[in-house]
Amino acid sequence: DVATLKAQFADLPDVDLSHDNCPNQVIACGRESSLAVVSQRLAQLNIFHQVLPIVSGFHSHLFQNHLGWYKRFFGSVALRDTPYPVWSATTAQPFPDSEKARKDLALEHLVKAVRFRETIQNMYDAGVRVFVQVGYGSLPGFIADTLGKQPHSALYSSHDSRYGLLQLQHLCAALWVE
Repeated sequence: DVATLKAQFADLPDVDLSHDNCPNQVIACGRESSLAVVSQRLAQLNIFHQVLPIVSGFHSHLFQNHLGWYKRFFGSVALRDTPYPVWSATTAQPFPDSEKARKDLALEHLVKAVRFRETIQNMYDAGVRVFVQVGYGSLPGFIADTLGKQPHSALYSSHDSRYGLLQLQHLCAALWVE
């Protein structure tokens, strides 16, 4: 959990929490040497962990010095309103109304932890019961871990075991049932 992981790097300034995915998966990022220390500490506590081969400080203060391109990008594009709320995993709330605030939040997302677990719970509390992952990944598992026995559906738009059209048919059937 978040508290256990943070305790293992509290004295290491070049490690930061990057993802709070669900009750049973949290991710930190940092310099290799410091992550080795965190890994050793987790092993001493018999906590299952894995060092991922990702070279990035995304979603942490470690990415602060790399925002130049993103600032130029968000300064040059228009973010349109949508008829449905778009949720931010930085604030665990819907994106703000003003375009400037949305752009600021998009930049903030690069340097703050992803609060996926809290976002899913807040979406559920706001009445969302069906979640569809667009693309590949394990988000439906995170949703199931977060919501537990609370009634919900977490569906994949893509799945390794089914080719595109077959998975689309499965997804449409599941959505129709919901």
